[in-house]
Amino acid sequence: MKVRFKDRQNFKNLEDYLVIGFGFDENNSPFYFIADDNFYIHRMFALEDSIIDDSLADYIRRDNLNGGREFYLENAINDLRKDLIDYDYINNPYYDHINNSYKNFKYFENKGYPISEEYERRILNEQAKLDRIEGFLMFANRYLLVNFGRASYSEGFEFFKGNSLDYLLEKKTEEPYNLPVIYYESELKEFIEKLLNEQEKQNYYADMLAGLIKAIFLRDITSVQRIKTFYYDCFVIEYENSFYSLCKYWTS
Repeated sequence: MKVRFKDRQNFKNLEDYLVIGFGFDENNSPFYFIADDNFYIHRMFALEDSIIDDSLADYIRRDNLNGGREFYLENAINDLRKDLIDYDYINNPYYDHINNSYKNFKYFENKGYPISEEYERRILNEQAKLDRIEGFLMFANRYLLVNFGRASYSEGFEFFKGNSLDYLLEKKTEEPYNLPVIYYESELKEFIEKLLNEQEKQNYYADMLAGLIKAIFLRDITSVQRIKTFYYDCFVIEYENSFYSLCKYWTS
């Protein structure tokens, strides 16, 4: 199913736009999910005059995402987004918009959508993501020090990117071990929570830090491993020939 817009803001880069999802609301009125030039997916109504292809051959029926009412999801995004439990989670600011945007990246890449300047700046800028992680850790480590530190002992987080693991491997106190890549998101959150287990907002902060880190990995991760040294316990993600390490440290 495709639509063509004559003059609509943020829909200028393509001649035709693919309908990502299509269904009917409680009043039996049709609605459509369509991504604009910045890959933000909008829920739209009353587009019948804009439809140039109404075929549902490349869609799978997913009524469970629409409260049991009729709903169709394009096959490729259905295969990619196994986490969907409601159509709003496709890309809605009230349902983790930023992380959903990163999750949808491979879909738009595989479909050959042109990259806009805003998307390049907002989603593909790795340095901006690293800066956000650094800013969060400045707050988190200060919070941990003030609330749980002692005169002779403190704990915190460090995050760094490198081309090699030589430094950590030289200092290791036990053999590194690999984690299944398929479970890395839940393992990463659990890793963070263990240091934050005394915090009142443990889950909130763990979700925030895990989300900032996961936003880096737009394509497939190569490997995930844990490396421990005397001062560090590191969660290491290998991605596109670099190593990204979130390390818990202690110091006295």
